[in-house]
Amino acid sequence: MFVLTESLAGPQLTIAVGLAVALILVAHAMLRWWLRRRERRAASRGRWWLSRSLRDCVPPLALLIWIHGLYVVFGMLLPLIPADGAAGRGAAALDWGYALALTGTFVWLLGRAGVIVEALLMSVSRQAGNAWDGMMLPLAGKAARRLLPLLALGIGVSALAVSPALEQILRNATIAALCRTAQRALRENGRLGS
Repeated sequence: MFVLTESLAGPQLTIAVGLAVALILVAHAMLRWWLRRRERRAASRGRWWLSRSLRDCVPPLALLIWIHGLYVVFGMLLPLIPADGAAGRGAAALDWGYALALTGTFVWLLGRAGVIVEALLMSVSRQAGNAWDGMMLPLAGKAARRLLPLLALGIGVSALAVSPALEQILRNATIAALCRTAQRALRENGRLGS
């Protein structure tokens, strides 16, 4: 947990929070500019998958910047809570919300990455000269599209501070979803292959 020292108060704290928000805005703008620049360069070289990847990654990466920035800003504001013990509960809630937001954003980011992997493998399979590649590459693409977000969810569950029983339930649900997703991808590929 990031908590600024309690020495900041009044105008100093206002300036620090304002600077933190300004840095978040600058980092967001720089990320968008840099990724758009790289996207144009990739598109001009005929790398559609790289161009699409960069375009699709901007929103989750921008959200990560905002999550980290707001975590710092609220960490600065926590010492201002006057009630005894409320700052500790606020810090715990902030930490839990931060971990939850990161987990959700990584699920979103890996979901977008899975879609790109699927599109790339489908494109390669259309150009493949044999039937084996034409069947296995789409299967691998569908598996990547469906399994990457679940993988992020499975990893993110351990970052959340929940009871051991709830953590086990979430892990089991993630494993069951992984198995169901793999089964569905195999069944759909069997229909496409026949």
